Amino acid sequence: MSNKIQLVRYIAPYILMFGQISLGAGIEGIPRPNELARDNFSTADGLCWLVDFDQGWPSLARPVRRLPLDAYRKARDTIFTVAPADSAPAKPQIDKNTWDCFEATYQLNEGKASVIVSRLSPAVLLDSPVRKVSLTSKAMPEYIAFSRDGKPVVYPTTRLADLPAEAFSMDEPWMLIWFAGSAPGRAHVGPHDVENERGVSKSLTGFNRPPDAVDVPVLLRLEHKVESVRWDRQRGLTLNFREKVGKLAVMPP
Repeated sequence: MSNKIQLVRYIAPYILMFGQISLGAGIEGIPRPNELARDNFSTADGLCWLVDFDQGWPSLARPVRRLPLDAYRKARDTIFTVAPADSAPAKPQIDKNTWDCFEATYQLNEGKASVIVSRLSPAVLLDSPVRKVSLTSKAMPEYIAFSRDGKPVVYPTTRLADLPAEAFSMDEPWMLIWFAGSAPGRAHVGPHDVENERGVSKSLTGFNRPPDAVDVPVLLRLEHKVESVRWDRQRGLTLNFREKVGKLAVMPP
C-alpha cells in the first residue's frame, strides 16, 4: 500500500499541471491554448489544408509531409487562392482563432463574407454574397467534372470558353477539378545546404517529375447553381453563379 501512496504523490503534481493546461488555466511560463493559437493568425491549420491569409484572401496549401527536420513542419505548396472575382486585396477581421477553428470575415460592398478553417473538417468553408468567385493558381487545372443528366461529364479547362450555358445545367451540387500531374506541388522535398549572402543555411528544395508528378484533385461543394465556368491565366478559374456564391466548401475529394 505504501508503494501505491508514494506513486500517487509522485504523479499527482503532473496530473494537476496537465489538467490546468488542457482546461486553459495555464501556468507561469506556459501560454494558454487560445493564447498560443493567436500568436500566428496569418496561417490557419486545418484538417487537410494549411491556409495562408498573408495576402488577405485565403490561399489553400498542401502540407509537405515526412520531412526529417521539425523546423519544416509547416512547409507547404499553395494550390489555390480563393477570392471574389476581380476583387482587390482585403484584410480579414479575425473573429475566432483557437486550436480547432479559425474564422475570418471580410467587409464587401455586397455584404459580409466569411472563411472558416477547422481541424474537424477537411473543407475550407467560404460564404460570400457576390456572384463570382475565382480560384487562382500557379498552374492551370487540366480538367473539370460535374454531374449533368444523372451522370458525370468531364471537360478540359481549355474548352470552357466554348461551352454554351446549357452545358452547365448541373443536377448535383459539386464540381471536381484536377491538374493531371501538373499541380503546383512538389513530389520530392528535402532540406539542403543553400549558399546566400550570410553564408550557408538550410532550405527546402523539391521538384516534380514523372512518374512522381503530383496531382491535387479539389472538390467544390456548392450551395447555389453555377451559371458558367471560365479559365484564364490572370483570373484563374472563375465560377459565375446565378444568384450568389453563398456557401462554397473546398476540400480534397
